[in-house]
Amino acid sequence: MAGTLSSLGWTLQNLGDPQEAKKNFERALMIEEKVYGPDHPEVAETLNNLGMTLQNLGDLQEAKRNFERALMIEEKVYGPDILRWPQHSVTSAGPCKT
Repeated sequence: MAGTLSSLGWTLQNLGDPQEAKKNFERALMIEEKVYGPDHPEVAETLNNLGMTLQNLGDLQEAKRNFERALMIEEKVYGPDILRWPQHSVTSAGPCKT
């Protein structure tokens, strides 16, 4: 269900409705934290998605908190060298470039 909520969030974001996208990402995050725990890679991915939506809404401080938490989880799970991998994370926005 969390994956479907995230997909819907991206669709809403692409349709120009970031406020509704935010609600879907927040619901997905709540489910993932309950199912996987707070330090799971799925949680980090949704935090990143939510951060991008918050950035689009102009809430830069909250976006920053989400990105920092996602990064902390990824470093904890994968180690700090993961940041050097060329295509570590792929979202609907495209692969991360380093």
